[in-house]
Amino acid sequence: GGSRGSYLVLDPTQPPLHPAFPELRVRADDPAFRGQVQEIAFREGSWQSRFVPCRPLPEQDTWFENVWRDYRTGRVWK
Repeated sequence: GGSRGSYLVLDPTQPPLHPAFPELRVRADDPAFRGQVQEIAFREGSWQSRFVPCRPLPEQDTWFENVWRDYRTGRVWK
């Protein structure tokens, strides 16, 4: 596999990512996996994994950061 999301896969055969960091060489992502997320579960005594399509972003403004801010400031009670 390649780099994806929040992690980088190091690969010394690749060109440097940036001139300031010549030792940082990473493998590019695999476009075949864009729009998918990997699910991993322990079922029936063994690990199972599969790729499923990403869910769309919610249209509501109930992101954790917003809800937590409203809770901390007391806004949820108003």
